[in-house]
Amino acid sequence: MTLALAIRLNALSLYAVALVLAAAFAAQLVLQELPCPLCLLQRIQFAVLAIGPILNIRFGPRPSHYAVSLLAAVAGAAFSTRQVL
Repeated sequence: MTLALAIRLNALSLYAVALVLAAAFAAQLVLQELPCPLCLLQRIQFAVLAIGPILNIRFGPRPSHYAVSLLAAVAGAAFSTRQVL
């Protein structure tokens, strides 16, 4: 994989995360409801998940940057499981 392709894919994933967060905030404003605690935790985890692609775009792709995103995803799954249980 070339460096340019890796940066494009990371930018695309960053746009996807931003789209999910924007949709969540838009739904909150349109429906005029406060988010539940699980929704708040998921929004925080999505914001933390975006750190990996940001680091990849800024400093170039590295396994440690992908590890940050993977750790955020696992932590988000753990928080969601705990909240549901």
